[in-house]
Amino acid sequence: RLPHAVSVNEKRKRRLKKIIPQLKTPNVDGFRAYVRAFVHQARPFYFGDNDTGWTADFDYLLREDSLTGVREGKFADRGIV
Repeated sequence: RLPHAVSVNEKRKRRLKKIIPQLKTPNVDGFRAYVRAFVHQARPFYFGDNDTGWTADFDYLLREDSLTGVREGKFADRGIV
């Protein structure tokens, strides 16, 4: 489960404006679909199951490389131990 974003600051607004046009459906529903796709395919590592307890968050999903990773299946569990 991802931490909830509780505010949208200027940096987040800029990143949203940059990433939304890149979505298959470039609107709020498309962004929701992107987040659901990430949550569905992401390994437990991205939800805190790692040595540091780090978790992906809203800002992580606003990165263009995260969107590319979802499209390419980068976050999927490949049976790596």
